[in-house]
Amino acid sequence: NLRLPKISVYFHHPNATESFISGRALPPGHMSVTDMLDDFLPPNHPSNLDEMLENPSEYDLPLGHPDLAKMMREKDLPTTGIELFFPHPDVTESIQARRALPVGHPNVAELLEECLPRDHPLNLDEMLNKPSQFPLPFGHPDLNRLMKIEHIPPLIFSAHPNIDANLRAIGGFDFPESHPSVVDLLEDFLPPGHPLDLDNMLRNPSSFELPDFHPSLQFLMNHQSTISAMSVSTAIVADVS
Repeated sequence: NLRLPKISVYFHHPNATESFISGRALPPGHMSVTDMLDDFLPPNHPSNLDEMLENPSEYDLPLGHPDLAKMMREKDLPTTGIELFFPHPDVTESIQARRALPVGHPNVAELLEECLPRDHPLNLDEMLNKPSQFPLPFGHPDLNRLMKIEHIPPLIFSAHPNIDANLRAIGGFDFPESHPSVVDLLEDFLPPGHPLDLDNMLRNPSSFELPDFHPSLQFLMNHQSTISAMSVSTAIVADVS
């Protein structure tokens, strides 16, 4: 029996045999099929696979040709371990809309380099900063699946001033000396590379400007009564900005 090669894909791929028979050509940006299958082709098999798949009306599958769809194996996207404790903008949608990374965004290449598939370009930040020059190729996995949104346990149990509004107000806001240490409250949830001098930053807001991409600080608090909080171990953080 002929043993077919298996190409791992991390998305639902159209039926290749059906597409070829119906005359649908490879979409622009599709990876080279010749490069993927060249080592597996039987003797005397035509090697111009990309040309044939880009011009299916000019080529017929011979009788008894193996089902092309059986050469693909759909797999789950590798887990990256990127955890976020706030809602993140839709990354795929941002690229398709040609919206560049905001200034000061963490280095994406450093976050993802260990989970990139073989032969994937490494200039991720350049591509994300120039989305009009680097459109997502056909079949690229949904980038939103690379992130896991985690929930932060409730931090306060009474009304709290709006942090975002106070930080942006002229002169900042009065950070009382008796306020619990924000570093102690949030250290376990800070992303890699985040400054740790949170208390100093909040006491001197005029010296530290929040980057444009920074999530609303109100996401970090979930106002609950003491009674209800005692029965809830984890709370979903809501946007109250």
